[in-house]
Amino acid sequence: LPGEPFMTIHSKVDGIVSYTNLLFIPASKPYDLFHPDRKTSVKLYVKKVFISEDLNLVPANMRFLRGLIDSDDLSLNISRENLQHSLVLDRIRKSVVNKVLSELKKKSQTSEGEYLKFWNEFGAVLKEGLCESTESREKIFEICRFYSSKSPDKLISLAEYFDRVK
Repeated sequence: LPGEPFMTIHSKVDGIVSYTNLLFIPASKPYDLFHPDRKTSVKLYVKKVFISEDLNLVPANMRFLRGLIDSDDLSLNISRENLQHSLVLDRIRKSVVNKVLSELKKKSQTSEGEYLKFWNEFGAVLKEGLCESTESREKIFEICRFYSSKSPDKLISLAEYFDRVK
């Protein structure tokens, strides 16, 4: 994808599960973003050895993410079935989703104009998580933007909407 990304997220996590991630959100949506067969483009590496990109390391509502996750906590000779039901991968998945949502929330608070550009590109995809995800629904609501009857030409957050409620 040409051009600068909207956001780059790089972190190294050491704890119960150790991993490094390098993720980015493109500035504009790809042509196949709403294609039903579209897969996520986050690749899994174990000890710097490519394992797979078909594991859905991020949920479908974050299919705009690109990048990689490298973990030392998984075995190199693990079978595909065991990898799909791995507790380590589940923890990595939850941690990455929380990190992406918190970074998007920070961006929405610090740079509303840039965030609205992101929202116009990927908001419809991100809102899918409101129906599909039970564990991150509240965090997704925090970064959602909507039109209201008092501001039909401006997108606002739910927090702004509730502040104006009598």
